[in-house]
Amino acid sequence: MKKDQLSREIQNTKVLIKPIWWRQSLFSLFILVLGFYFAFVSYFGEFASWFGMLTFVTFAVLNFLDLLCSWSCLRIDDDGYFLRTWWRRKGFAHHEIKDFETREYANRKLIVVLLKEKLVQETVQEGETIPFPCTFGRPAEEVLELLKKNLRN
Repeated sequence: MKKDQLSREIQNTKVLIKPIWWRQSLFSLFILVLGFYFAFVSYFGEFASWFGMLTFVTFAVLNFLDLLCSWSCLRIDDDGYFLRTWWRRKGFAHHEIKDFETREYANRKLIVVLLKEKLVQETVQEGETIPFPCTFGRPAEEVLELLKKNLRN
């Protein structure tokens, strides 16, 4: 019996979707350059220049640390789907999700979660969709295919 449990635990797969490293690195570099721009330009006033420099350099360092530590990611495991970003955390169990689909939002594809009817009545207002911004720079179709492939009912 223990051997069967061990083989099931080994078969448990985890899927981890992280940001594309080169894209996030270039974004961090852009924010850092923007911060140094504020350091050398005094057109906005001394206080605004210092504030802009410190703000953008802080965001650049945080974004770079996010890249190194893999803070922002989507984890799919046996317990469900867990999305962690800078500003929010979302988690859904496999039995709560009916399906995923894409919607057009600001001329781009956005992945949304369709919950099962029981959960919709309890948590979501009628007509409201739950966005699931989990592509991290990847094509939405590719991520949507991966989400649907790992969906268990």
